[in-house]
Parts: sequence; structure tokens; C-alpha cells
Amino acid sequence: TLYTNYKLRKSIINQVKAFCEGFYFLIPHEKIKLFSPSELDLMICGIPDVDIDDLRRNTEYTFPYNNDHPLINMFFNVISEWSRDDLAKFLLFVTGSSQVPLNGFKEYKDKGKAITISPGGEKERLCVAHTCFNTLDLPLYESEEELNRKLLMSIQELEFGIGWKNETFFDISICISRSIAYFHSLKFRQILQCFDSILFTNKFGFPL
Repeated sequence: TLYTNYKLRKSIINQVKAFCEGFYFLIPHEKIKLFSPSELDLMICGIPDVDIDDLRRNTEYTFPYNNDHPLINMFFNVISEWSRDDLAKFLLFVTGSSQVPLNGFKEYKDKGKAITISPGGEKERLCVAHTCFNTLDLPLYESEEELNRKLLMSIQELEFGIGWKNETFFDISICISRSIAYFHSLKFRQILQCFDSILFTNKFGFPL
């Protein structure tokens, strides 16, 4: 809507441009314009180690789901077999960040935003995430195979953002604010070397 576009884009466009200028001073725009915000987040912050037991201990549920519900058992059985890369995509899909909080998933609960699994309708549907509330709508799948296939489809095919695709000031600012703390780490020189070895095409489209 016009109001959403104004609040999330036009009203902060000068601040985000200034933020981008500082970011591009560290890593030139020409060297990162190939990557989406989520890809850049993963490259700078790395792929996290996800403790499935910690995630389950600190996950909340909406009726009729609970920790002992058969579908919840299937869900955790499925994701416990996933690669670190797919788990990072899952976290990005549900929370908007591919990283585990410093104090584990309990940190989300302590802040009143615990990862929550809610009913998602009939089995024909795909999973839906609400990143503002760290909530996953999980349909009533009948098997682990079906749950695995449709959840992977959801996290790999659906784009992250609010109203636009990845190339938005809103998503760029989220990615940069999460990544800026890593710039003084030993990874930084390695990241620059990685950028130097890749051919780039314009994707972000932020002229400076």
C-alpha cells in the first residue's frame, strides 16, 4: 500500500542511503551487487550451528499443537536430519535472521517473541511464516516425507521481504545492521578476497 511504502521506504530513504554509503566504503558496491540480502547475511555471518534440542525446549505452540503432538514430533524429526545450510534458511524464513541468538533460542522467549508453531490449515497448503512474530504456520501433513518436501519448498522458494522482492531498502538495511558487527572480525579479509574472485552483475541497483 502507499502507507506501507511511505513508512518502510520513503520516510527513511535518506538515512538508508547514508547507511549504504558507509557500508560501501568498507565493501564497494561493485563487489556485492550480485548477492541478495539473505545471501550476503550468510556470507558475512556464516552458517550457524543449530541446536535442535534447544530450539524444541524454547518453542511455543498454538492450540491444538503442543510439544507432544504427533505433527510436532514429525516436524522435529524432519529438521533434525537437515543440513546446516537448510537450517539457516529455515531460521531466516521464520525469524528474518539466519543466525542463532547469542544466548540460544531462549533469548527469543525472554524477549516475548518465542518461536511459535501454529496450525496452518489443510495438508494441501505450504508452510507460511510471520517473521514479525517468529511464527510458523504448519499445515496438517500426514507423513514426514510430505512435511519435509513442503517445508523445504517453502523455505527455498518463497522470498523474504514485506511487499517487495529482496532488492529493497528495507531488506538491505536489515541485512547491513545484522552484518556490521562482523566487519572487524578475521573473516573480513577473507570475504573481500572472495568478492574479488567473482564476476558481478547488478542486482541491488542502489546508485551512489
